[in-house]
Amino acid sequence: MATVYQIKGMGCSGCVDSIQGELNKHPHIEATVSLDTRTLEVKTPNVPKEELQQILAKAGKYELL
Repeated sequence: MATVYQIKGMGCSGCVDSIQGELNKHPHIEATVSLDTRTLEVKTPNVPKEELQQILAKAGKYELL
């Protein structure tokens, strides 16, 4: 079962690339970023929201809602 989070601060394809690039550094996390819906869909079970927020912070000024 996937978990979907809204992402605050994402507005272009460059944002998606930055976030996806940081997520790709964590092979234990399977996730997809969507610009259309401004969401992060995490397919890996039991990934803490705090861990995801830390990954997003490395990509830029993004925040999970």
